[in-house]
This record gives sequence, C-alpha cells and structure tokens, in this order.
Amino acid sequence: MFLLNCTHKLATLERLLVKNFPESLKVYGTLFHINRGNPFNLELLVDSWPDFQTVITRPPRQERNDDMDHYTNSYYMFTKDVEGLRKILNTTDVVDWNQKLQIQGLQHNLDEVIKSTAAIKKLRVDTAIRLLYVKEESLRRCHLSGHHAASEKKAPSLIVLKIGKSGEQCVFNFSSACASHEALLNKGWGFGGNEKSLRYIQRCIRLLPSACLVDGAGNPASLGLMDQSAELRMAYTLPQYRRIGLFRHLLMALVDSWTQPDLPFYLHIAKDNKEVKGPTESAGFKFAHCGWYQWTCQPLESEI
Repeated sequence: MFLLNCTHKLATLERLLVKNFPESLKVYGTLFHINRGNPFNLELLVDSWPDFQTVITRPPRQERNDDMDHYTNSYYMFTKDVEGLRKILNTTDVVDWNQKLQIQGLQHNLDEVIKSTAAIKKLRVDTAIRLLYVKEESLRRCHLSGHHAASEKKAPSLIVLKIGKSGEQCVFNFSSACASHEALLNKGWGFGGNEKSLRYIQRCIRLLPSACLVDGAGNPASLGLMDQSAELRMAYTLPQYRRIGLFRHLLMALVDSWTQPDLPFYLHIAKDNKEVKGPTESAGFKFAHCGWYQWTCQPLESEI
C-alpha cells in the first residue's frame, strides 16, 4: 500500500467511496476531515490507484503517540477484497502491531481477518459489535452534492419541553460542547471513563464539531460529539432529562447545524439500548444491516 497525498486524488476518492455506502462510511468520514484541514493529521493509504480495493486511514507515523492510547492509535478500514486485506495486514507494516490500537469498520467479514492476523502477531483482541444507524437524507446528499456550498439550515436557538410529572416547561438553549463538559462526557461514554479517553475527548472538542443543549440555568443537559471518522461518537443525556425527547432534539439540532453538504450523519447503538433506539429512529436515522465493529488489539507482552 502507499500513501495518497494528492489533493485531487483525495477528492476523487471521496466521491468514489460514496458508491459503497454505508460500508465505507468510516473511511469516508476520516477522508472527509482529511480533505477539510485534516485536524487529526491522519494518513490515508490505498492498495492501488485509481482501481483501489482497500483503503486504510491511520494515525501519522511521524508522530509517535502513547503506545497504550488506543483512542489515538485508531485505524479505519474498508475493502472490496477481504483476502487482499489479509495479505496486507500480514505482510506489510501498514499497521503498527506493537501498540495497543483500535481498528474500526462497518463490514462483518473483517472480523475473522483481523482476529486471525492479531493471533499471528500475538495480540489479544476485544471486539465490540453495535448497531449502525444512518441518516439516509445525508447519504443521498453526499451522492448528489458535488461539493456544492453548504446549505442555509441553522440549528434552533432554543427548545421548550415539558419535564417531570407536573409538566413544567423547561427551555433548552443550543450551543457547542466546551472544556467544562469534558469530564461529564468522559463519565457518560461507555468506551471512556479513564485518563486516556478524557484526553481524547478534549482533543475532539477542540478540533471537531459538537453540540450541547443547556438548561435554563446554563447547565449541560444533553451533549453530542463527533470523532475523527465523522461519526457522532460520544453522546450523553443527564438522567433527569431523559425520556422527554431531548436526545431526539439534540440529534435534529446536530443535523441542522452541521451544514456541510458532503457530511454523512451516522452513529452506533448497543443492541440492548432501547432508550436510545427510539429517539434515534424518530430523528430520522435508519438501521443499517452492515453493522458497526471495533477491534481493540493489545500486544500480549504489554499485559505482563
């Protein structure tokens, strides 16, 4: 595989990956950010050009990250040739298998390839499988946009909802997440709750789009944060504001505020998380059968 650095080729690849939605969304999302400033300084590799079969995005090799920080040591993969990917992973240095790392993808047939490769490389693998939901409107927009100017839609400045048994009205204002919300997001994130995840959240807040609905006292009530693959990766609603439709409004506000026409909207949900499924579906997100996968790999010797 080789690095694809040409601006024109990267723009062309973005258009080509659209044809493989939703399976290519993870790689498309990282490429989306690469083509718009590359805030995470990611690298993109292809096995051939222009008739590629495999695309992998990875953290920059010139920046040596914390070897145990799998949030930053994240790889995103899409392939049309599973056996070709197996050969790449086994015979090249595309992936730094000496680190604790994450691999994310939206193709179920990657599972055996990654696990068998990790076994050869002597790594332990923890697999997370979730349900993938996509905003179909945004996928159609990606197909049709042709890199036109952003739409004029704007998020609502405030939302009024009834809370509690008394039906008291509460006003929520829309804003972005900020540094004071980092600890709350880290605590509420199922994949977080540690110092490395907090550092990662801080970086995402600083560099990527986010959203927050705050109550009348200015306290955060519901938050959402994008990651480097353009997924709505972290979201949290405080317990006292659940079951009133607030998360649905947060999702709708996110879609309205992130107005770039080529930006897809997608997220994952745990299979048993019924509280989130309902609001997500009512906000216009549809279940995608390809699934959402994350493989966290750690060298066995690092556990000793």
